[in-house]
Amino acid sequence: MKAADLLVATQGLPDGFILAAFDGRVLAMNTAAADMLGSIGLPSHIDKLGQVFSGIEGPRPVLRDSFRTSAFTPFPRLFLANPQFKTLRFCGRRLDHEMFPGEPFLLVRFHTTFQKEDQFLALNAELERQRFAVERLVELKSMVEKKEQDLRLAVESVNDWTWDWDILTNQMQFHTRGKHVLSYASGRPACHFSEWKSRIHKHDLGSVLEALQAHVEGRADQFSCEYRMRCVDGSFKWIFSRGRVVDRSAAGEPLRMVGIQSVITEHKDMRLQLDETDSSLKALLSGMTDGVMISQNGQCTFSNLAIQVLLQCTEAEMKLFRCEDWVHEHSKPDWEKIFISAQEGTDFARSRHHELQMLSKTGRSLWVELIVSTLQLQGKLSLMIIVRDISQKKQDEQLIWRQANFDFLTDLPNRHLFMDKLENEIKRSSRASGVFSVMFIDLDNFKEINDTQGHEHGDKVLQEISRRLLGSVRESDTVARLGGDEFTLLIPGLSEREQLGALANKILGNISHPIEIAGNTHYVSASIGITAFPEDTVAADELMQNADQAMYSAKRMGRSNFSFFSATMQMLSRSKNELLNDLHRAVACSEFYLAYQPIVNLNSGRIEKAEALIRWQHPVKGVVSPVDFIPISEESGLILPIGEWTFREALRQSRAWRRKWGSKIQISINKSPKQFYNKSPRYKDFLSVVEQSGICGDALALEITESLLLQPEAEVLDKMKRLRELGIEIAVDDFGTGYSSLSYLKKFEVDYLKIDKSFVLDLEQDPDNQALCEAIIVMAHKLGIRVIAEGIETEAQRMILAAAGCDFGQGFFFSRPLKAAQFEQWVLQRDSRFTR
Repeated sequence: MKAADLLVATQGLPDGFILAAFDGRVLAMNTAAADMLGSIGLPSHIDKLGQVFSGIEGPRPVLRDSFRTSAFTPFPRLFLANPQFKTLRFCGRRLDHEMFPGEPFLLVRFHTTFQKEDQFLALNAELERQRFAVERLVELKSMVEKKEQDLRLAVESVNDWTWDWDILTNQMQFHTRGKHVLSYASGRPACHFSEWKSRIHKHDLGSVLEALQAHVEGRADQFSCEYRMRCVDGSFKWIFSRGRVVDRSAAGEPLRMVGIQSVITEHKDMRLQLDETDSSLKALLSGMTDGVMISQNGQCTFSNLAIQVLLQCTEAEMKLFRCEDWVHEHSKPDWEKIFISAQEGTDFARSRHHELQMLSKTGRSLWVELIVSTLQLQGKLSLMIIVRDISQKKQDEQLIWRQANFDFLTDLPNRHLFMDKLENEIKRSSRASGVFSVMFIDLDNFKEINDTQGHEHGDKVLQEISRRLLGSVRESDTVARLGGDEFTLLIPGLSEREQLGALANKILGNISHPIEIAGNTHYVSASIGITAFPEDTVAADELMQNADQAMYSAKRMGRSNFSFFSATMQMLSRSKNELLNDLHRAVACSEFYLAYQPIVNLNSGRIEKAEALIRWQHPVKGVVSPVDFIPISEESGLILPIGEWTFREALRQSRAWRRKWGSKIQISINKSPKQFYNKSPRYKDFLSVVEQSGICGDALALEITESLLLQPEAEVLDKMKRLRELGIEIAVDDFGTGYSSLSYLKKFEVDYLKIDKSFVLDLEQDPDNQALCEAIIVMAHKLGIRVIAEGIETEAQRMILAAAGCDFGQGFFFSRPLKAAQFEQWVLQRDSRFTR
């Protein structure tokens, strides 16, 4: 221990301390000790304990031996090593010549590495009360030794070394490992501070001195700096040095600083490579067309130009905000899930692309697709987020979804969306024990508007009807257009018939108001079918079927009406479905045959024509009338295969009779409008069939309805023209029961008008019917058209029609429809011409 150290450490203490060498030389004493000895300060002439004390009580050999025994292990300075405690009593004369009574002193022996000598410390016996504290200090010293040993081993294991700077002398001590690393001879244990500075690279010296100054002045908790240091061979190594001031003077001036150093050259080289890689990565990312941002702890640390343009901000502005600040409020929960899962490394963040909404600096909302991946940048976990603008894609998807779910004409939900809403309402009502109703609305006379005014006119009517329907219901109700002139309503929470009836009447009233379009006034009515959940059924398809059946029931009641679904309707519907299934089987199994009804010349009585009438031979029900299955075949589209079979069979029979009887008889065949409009490649054009058959056109006559001739399309006009070219005659069936316009008779070359049997039925008793028949005959003859009267059942009817000038007659009076073989026998029996 140095004398100066003792004076500094003990000067202010009330107890006396005397530091002496083993040979008795007094090295230092504090003020309290000087006072005890009768002097102020340390007398310079006192250099021996013997001069202070007249003697030492106690066995001198024991004291001497205790100082000389117990070899010690050197420690850094001021460390106690194997201290020996001995309590002695000194007796002597004070410097003021007063007797010094026997004062007990505590002697502690220790060793210093600098003086290389044993010393002992005499403490006034008044400190004996602190002996236990000193003993505790010894125990702690032993623990410190162990910790120092562990620390030394730890430092050596990681290739670090210690340094010690005596700031007063500017001498720096370095651990042997440091000298070895820097290639300095191990024989040089220390160097001057100026020499240490000279080894530091000139570009690093300023920052090193600034860091030292900051710590010494108390502006930094510790000294920490990276710098390059020159080795003996002239090369430089990167050093990482850190340390603290561990000793200061009473005035606070730094006296000593210790710390640790390590070589970080490889680390710096690696970091340089990482920086270069980082720069290359940033250059690559900056050139990407997709937006890229890198986030550390949620803060944006890098953004490329693409995302800056996307978000309409600068790179500096990007760094001011957290990544989540750019996320739309609606997408914040999705972002939180992505961010947390990415931080935790779960599969959610990296397994797929994520779509969410972001906001630009100007507040513009845009849809983006994110690809999130984790990476280490400068030793920190980071997220790389690739951002692709998919706003246009979302708009396209929305457009596609809208086109798939909404009617393009009225902008109402279409069938697909309505059924989806219906299924959801069923689930909701089932859970909550709720009720709702479905209305099926069909316009009564819309086809007439389309046929007479054109489809563009009809579209405007549908749009107006849609607006009126929306204005008739609540916002919570759903109005949909299924197609054509069919609409549906979904009405949650309503199933009482009285309330539903009031709503239906309101709808019918709103629809019935005149519609003004392009100077034309249109009056439209509707039929409404109503069904309720869960009263009628709990299945979506059945609800739609029920409402449809109820709507047809309303139509049968007359225009502008509504009807509620009933079990009877369901029975009729099932019967209709069974009939349709049987009809499909009949087409597949050829269960049809043709019957022929004679058409007689009323003037000569000759048989000149026959109408081919289809019959269905049901395997269980027997013969089914066309009245029962033709309407459903029209609805289902089965009229096309049935009509094709009918036409081919009639042609076959016509060829057979032509070979047998020549041109004596003509066969009339009914043609549905759907067959004229047919464009399906599955069914061959009937005119092509005629052309390929090679039969003469005058062997056939086609019976059509008036509706086909009112607003014919170009394809129908073309077929009518080809009929004339082939020589096939045209007859208008059920004349007088359809539309009132007769202009088509002038436009088309019609050969026959067939008076409907409803005018012939009461011909003898009803003068009006007689007048109508006579008017039709006169008008037709004026236009060069011949007339056929249907439904003649009596001789009186035949005579009245013949007298009125009717050309041909047909009905049970002459014969019922007969199968081909029966028809041949009937003809041979009644007309001798066929026997020649």
